[in-house]
Amino acid sequence: MKREIFRRGLLCSVAAVLICAIFSAFILQREKKSEWETSLQNGLTLVSETMGQNPVAEDYTTAAKTFARTFAGARLTIIDREGKVIGDSHQDPATMQNHADRPEVQQALKTGIGVNHQRFSQTLGTDMSYIAILGSDGYVYRAAQHVGGIDKSFTAILPAILASVLLAVAVAAWGAGRMAKKVAQPVELAAQGLRDINAGQYDKHLTLPEYDELAPLIVSINSLAENIENTLQDLEDEKKKSRFLLDNIADGLIAVDTDGHIVTINRAAREYLQAGGDLSGKTLSHATYDRQILEAVQRVCQGQGSGQVFDLTGTQQEGPGAQVLSCSVLPVRDSWLAGRQGGTRMGAIIVLRAVTEERLRQQMRSEFFQNASHELKTPITSIGGFAQLLQSGMVKDPVTRQRYLDKIVAESERMGELIGDILKISKYEESPDRDRDQRVDIPAVAQEVLERLQPAAARAQVKTALHLDGSDLCIAGSRKDLEELLSNLCDNAVKYNRPGGTVDVRLRSLPDGVQITVADTGIGIARVHLDRIFERFYRVDKDRNKQVGGTGLGLSIVKHIANRYGGTVEIQSAEGRGTTLTVTLRR
Repeated sequence: MKREIFRRGLLCSVAAVLICAIFSAFILQREKKSEWETSLQNGLTLVSETMGQNPVAEDYTTAAKTFARTFAGARLTIIDREGKVIGDSHQDPATMQNHADRPEVQQALKTGIGVNHQRFSQTLGTDMSYIAILGSDGYVYRAAQHVGGIDKSFTAILPAILASVLLAVAVAAWGAGRMAKKVAQPVELAAQGLRDINAGQYDKHLTLPEYDELAPLIVSINSLAENIENTLQDLEDEKKKSRFLLDNIADGLIAVDTDGHIVTINRAAREYLQAGGDLSGKTLSHATYDRQILEAVQRVCQGQGSGQVFDLTGTQQEGPGAQVLSCSVLPVRDSWLAGRQGGTRMGAIIVLRAVTEERLRQQMRSEFFQNASHELKTPITSIGGFAQLLQSGMVKDPVTRQRYLDKIVAESERMGELIGDILKISKYEESPDRDRDQRVDIPAVAQEVLERLQPAAARAQVKTALHLDGSDLCIAGSRKDLEELLSNLCDNAVKYNRPGGTVDVRLRSLPDGVQITVADTGIGIARVHLDRIFERFYRVDKDRNKQVGGTGLGLSIVKHIANRYGGTVEIQSAEGRGTTLTVTLRR
C-alpha cells in the first residue's frame, strides 16, 4: 500500500510539475513574443517619426540599417502605399518585389498596425515573423525577425526550466515518500490490529490517527475487538455453566456423532464407566468397551430404530455390591453434530443412570410378594381345611370340633397379624420421612410396652427391667412408631429367651438423639445368620417360630423405623449367649 501511495503521489506530482512547466514555458514564450512585438513596434514608431521629419530617399535605407543594428537580427523594410519598397536594411530596394500583397502590409494600411507571427519570406526564402505600422508620413514600416531567432531567446532559458522541473520532481518524490509513510502508518496499525484480533489478542486498543477520515476505521476495529472479546467471554461463561450443570447431575451423559466420536461427556459418565483423560473428539471405545453400548450406538447412528434402553452388565465390578446402570441410547439429528461441514447429521445421546437401589427394591419387592404369598398360603390352607371338615359333618366329637374352631381362629389371627405387618412395611416405604408433630416420651412408651408383655414374660419365666441413662429421653416423632419399634424388640427378646432369663431395656440420652438397647439372655443367633436377620420373612429357626408365632417381619419393621428417624440398628449375638440390639434415633 505504501508503495502504491508513493507511486501515485509521485505520478500526480510529476504530472502537475510538467503541466505547470509546459504552461509556464508557453506563457514565457508568449510573453517573449509580446515583448518582441512591443519593442519592435516602439522602434518602428520612432523610425517613422524621425523619417517623417526628414523625408530623404537615401535616408530610408540608412535608417533601415541603423534599425537592424539596433535590433540585432531584425530587418526593416519601408514600403509606400503602392507596395513599392523604398528602403531595406538587408537588400537593395530597387531589386525587391512589390509588397502590396503582403498581409501585414495590407493590415497596417487598413488599421495602422499589422502582425503576422509566421510567414514564409519569398525574398529570404525562410520563415519570418512580421510586424508593420503605418507611419505619419503614409509609409509602412515593417520589421521582420527570423522565427528561430525569437525562439532562440526562449531556448536560452529552457535549461533553467528543465532544472527547475527536475528539482520539483525530486522534491515531489521526497514529499510523496513522506506522505505515503504518514498516510500508510495508521492503515498499517489498523492491519496490525486486525492481525492481533485474528491471533486472539483482543485487549489491544489502537490510538486514533491524526487523519479524521481514518478515525472511523480505527474506532470500528477497537469496537470489533471489544465485541469479540465480550462475545467470547459470554460464550466461555455459557460453556462453563453448561459444563457445571452437566458435571453436577447424577445421570451420566455422553453425546456422540455419526462416526462414533465423543462430542461431550460429563463427570458422572466418566465415573460410571471408570474413564479418565480428555475424551472429547475420541471414539466411544476410549470411554467403554461395553459391547451393548457400542452396538446400540452404532444402530442408532445408522438410523436403525428409535433408541434402546437396557441395563449394563460387565461394565462395573461384579459381585453382590456391583453397581447396576440403566443405559438409554437415543437418536438425535442436529447441525452441531456436523460441525464445520454444514447441514445436519445423525448422532446419539447416551444417558447412564444408577439404578442399583431401584433394582434392589424391585428384587426385594418381588421376593416380598413371593414370601408374603407363601406365608399367607399356609394359614389360608389350614383355615380352609378345618372349615371343610366341619362343613362336611364328619367331625361329631364336640371337643374335636372346638379344637378345630380354635385352630381356625388362631390361623385367622396369624393371617391378620401378617397382613398388618405387611401394611406397616408398605407404609414406612411409601412415607420414609417421620412426623414431627409430637414430642414422644420414650421411657413412658417403653414402660407401657413392658407392662403389656408382662403376662407373656411371666409364662416364659422371663424377667424384664427398664434402665434410664440421662434426663432428656424425648424425641420428635410418632408415638405409634416408637411403640412398634419397642414392641418388636421386646417381644422377640421374650419369645426367644429361656426360662429364668432376663430382658433389659436401657434408654440412653445422646447429644443428638436417643439410644435404645434391648439385651436378652436367650438362645442367641448364629453368626452365619446375622447379615440376613433384618430381611423380610427371614427366620433363623423355623420350627421354633412355629411354636412361638410371629410373622418374620418384626426386625425388618424395626430397621424401617430406624431409617425413618435417621438412625441405625446394630446387633450383637452369639448362639447360646443371648442377643443385644442397639437402635440409635436422631432427635
